[in-house]
Amino acid sequence: MLLAFLLRLILIIVGSYHPDILNHVDWGNKFWQYGVKDFYEKTIWGVSWPNQPLGSIYLFAIIAKLTRWFFAAAWWLNLKLPLFPSFIFPFLEAKLQIILLKTPFILADLGLGWLIYQIGQQLTRKKKLALLGMILFLFNPPLVYNSAVWGQTDSLVNFLALWGLWQFYRRHYYQGWLGFLLSWYFKMSLVVWAPALFILGWLYRRDWPKIFLAGFLMGSSLIIISLPAVHHGNVLSWLWYLYTNRIFPRQGHMLSGNAFNFWTLLYGIDLSLRESIRLYGVSAKMIGRTISLTITIAVSGLSWWQARQKGNRFKFQNALWLVLLISFAVFLFLTNMHERYLYPIFAPLAILTAVGEISMGWYILLSLIHWLNLYNLWWYPHWQWLENILEWRHFFLPRALSLVLVLIFVRFCLFAYNKGDEKV
Repeated sequence: MLLAFLLRLILIIVGSYHPDILNHVDWGNKFWQYGVKDFYEKTIWGVSWPNQPLGSIYLFAIIAKLTRWFFAAAWWLNLKLPLFPSFIFPFLEAKLQIILLKTPFILADLGLGWLIYQIGQQLTRKKKLALLGMILFLFNPPLVYNSAVWGQTDSLVNFLALWGLWQFYRRHYYQGWLGFLLSWYFKMSLVVWAPALFILGWLYRRDWPKIFLAGFLMGSSLIIISLPAVHHGNVLSWLWYLYTNRIFPRQGHMLSGNAFNFWTLLYGIDLSLRESIRLYGVSAKMIGRTISLTITIAVSGLSWWQARQKGNRFKFQNALWLVLLISFAVFLFLTNMHERYLYPIFAPLAILTAVGEISMGWYILLSLIHWLNLYNLWWYPHWQWLENILEWRHFFLPRALSLVLVLIFVRFCLFAYNKGDEKV
């Protein structure tokens, strides 16, 4: 854990950052300038319109305020202490807010590593296997790249959702709801894990009064902290308006946002293509939603059927397989997917590899492809030879790797619901 933290600390100090993080800087600063009520209604932004839910905006705003306080404290010390190293101020001005913005997400990385270790211990009763799962996750290059270099929020969203799933599985309903709802409050990307929650709710139906009470109280808490942001109407109608008029419409409408997936396999890397493009008379958006929904219903139904066949016993490994396959399917077939959105498969994948249900080779291959996908188009650090390979013949390699991912997904689906004691 310490080595993983030090690695990330070095990278956030000396490394670069993706232009995406400038949105987080701007939104955090503008939050205090515009005020919470008018924040989503303003039209003047330094980079792009805010398209993240309140949880993320609150976090960026807190970090903006902490940056000002820290800088003010450092300046006060500089005036009072003759030996204070004044030369650090250009560094602080350039990088302090960026570093603070990345910090919650490298801490969430560590939280995921700790959680994988805890789950691995419970599932295997072997510390070495639990440690293997933690190491596979914490030292996986694309995951380090995502939080410590890129500066994205995926680790926090995934930590909360996996923690919530684990707690719900253990019948700790308040913690379970808290994890899921907070994950969705920061970003809605893992709402696709809801089928696992529904299956557990059905299996634990004798506890429905406790489950509903916990969900109501946790949900009410998030509604209460949303009250200051209500611009018009009541809090429920405004939250509906926020998501349907301010968040989802501002997500972009690309066919594929540089994701190595089914659409890149068909059309290559072309960010100018829209999800409205038609294939046999049907929009790609509708095709992607239909395929993703069909797969989600199918794997959820098979998971429920497996539980019924085994006397309503649902191992946590089955829940991990379910969320892994749903996340994988969404990445591969939905339109407007970005390269980062394969991230949710890796925590379940690390655990399933540690417990012996997935071979190490698959984990390494998927990690390599994901890292190449993150590297593609950003080109940081700049290695001309790798850029040339990825761009060769109009991005032939990304299309080939997209096919590989589709085939791996099919292999995983065939194994997940027809496995004995062997591993995929």
